[in-house]
Amino acid sequence: MERTPEPESVPERELLLGWLSFHRNALAAKCEGMSDKQLIEQSAPPSTLSLLGLVRHLTEMERHYIGHALSGDGRGFAYCTDDDEEADIENLDVSMVAVSQRNWQDQMRESDALIARYDDLGADGATGWFVFQSLSDSPSDANGKIAVIAGGGGLGMRIDRCNGAMSRVHYQR
Repeated sequence: MERTPEPESVPERELLLGWLSFHRNALAAKCEGMSDKQLIEQSAPPSTLSLLGLVRHLTEMERHYIGHALSGDGRGFAYCTDDDEEADIENLDVSMVAVSQRNWQDQMRESDALIARYDDLGADGATGWFVFQSLSDSPSDANGKIAVIAGGGGLGMRIDRCNGAMSRVHYQR
């Protein structure tokens, strides 16, 4: 799989969409070639997180922060409920792999279509934030680095990364 590079200092829209693509691609690359059993393996006990859990969690985040926010259709979460707030991550089995991967692909296509309706992600003061917020739960390949990324249009992001995950993210306009 050809990996999407980290975006460079570019205008706001390209920066946000570049990071979204980078994190989607990073997770897809981690999952590529894994068996269904490997995808549900909780590789760092006592954590219940698995690669499939990440796929499902990122589906939830795009569904909420991009799908719901930009479509305004009042949709709920795909997996999580009031009774089971961790259903995207916990109690997964191999029977969930194919449908979860399909749901992720479908949600990414829907998110892309919703984002494409906006020429300027910052025009309404919120659209860029929703795209950015979906990134704050994305996995990262960085190892303990602190990155300060700035793009055009007044966007500035500070991403403090620890142990391969973003630990603190700020969106400023």
